[in-house]
Amino acid sequence: MPVEDKIEKVFGEIGIDRSELRPEAALKTGLGVDSTEMVELLVALEKEFSVRIPDGAINGGSTVREIIEYFSNAAARP
Repeated sequence: MPVEDKIEKVFGEIGIDRSELRPEAALKTGLGVDSTEMVELLVALEKEFSVRIPDGAINGGSTVREIIEYFSNAAARP
């Protein structure tokens, strides 16, 4: 499954509709992700991609594009 599809799936799991996911949308200001949803999102992303996300790598100011790039780059690493 492509990275973008996995990310859309995870966002759906925390209640964010696919139609709201624009590349430039920031988590907090563009999508309205609150602190509880941020924790849920990070845990779900770690589980989906089987990785540990370092503190601060993804935060409320991160955009959908940045998250896709983060996991695309992670998938390219051996």
